[in-house]
Amino acid sequence: MELQHEQGEIIAQRYRIIDTLGQGGSGTTYQAEDLQTDQQVALKAL
Repeated sequence: MELQHEQGEIIAQRYRIIDTLGQGGSGTTYQAEDLQTDQQVALKAL
């Protein structure tokens, strides 16, 4: 079963999901904001 994260969802009490960047055979990649550093990052959910 594949887990989808929603826009605005907080992951690991640190990352806020902004958008989905892509989806492939090994998981989904999200654009996210690091709430500790205010930087935008890419997160991959496997």
